[in-house]
Amino acid sequence: MSIETELRAAVARTDTDSRLLHDIVHGDDATTVTTEGGAVKTVAKAVHDVEAAVAVAAATVTEGVAATEAARDEAVEARDAVQAAVRTVAVSAADAAPGALATKLDAGRGLEAAIGDAGGDERLAISVTPQLNAGALVALAEAFI
Repeated sequence: MSIETELRAAVARTDTDSRLLHDIVHGDDATTVTTEGGAVKTVAKAVHDVEAAVAVAAATVTEGVAATEAARDEAVEARDAVQAAVRTVAVSAADAAPGALATKLDAGRGLEAAIGDAGGDERLAISVTPQLNAGALVALAEAFI
C-alpha cells in the first residue's frame, strides 16, 4: 500500500467517524446510532432515558411515602385503641361498657370498696362488715334456748 492509499483510507475513516459522532451528538431523543461497536444512544436519547427513569423512581418513592404514612396512621390508631382497652376491665366478654375496676364493683350491704392513695399507686380496699338481719338474730337466739 502506498502512502497515498493509506492517507485516503484514513481520511475516509475520519469522515465516516465524524458523521457518526455528529449523529450521536445531534440526534433526537428517540434515536440510536449504529457503529462498528454496536448501537449507541444519541446524547438527547441518553438524557431523555435518564429523565424518564428518574421520574419513575420519584413516583415510586412518592407512593412508598404515602403508603408508609398510611401504615403509620393505622398503627397510631391501633396503639390508641390498645392503650384505651388496657386501662379498663370488663365484667364478662359481653360487657358493653368496660371501665375502671372501682366502677365495676357493686358494694352491697356489709361490703365496702375504697380507693387508697388516689392518684398515686392506687389500691382498691374491700372491707366486709358482718350483717345480721332480724330473722337471723331470732334463729340464733332460738338455737340457744
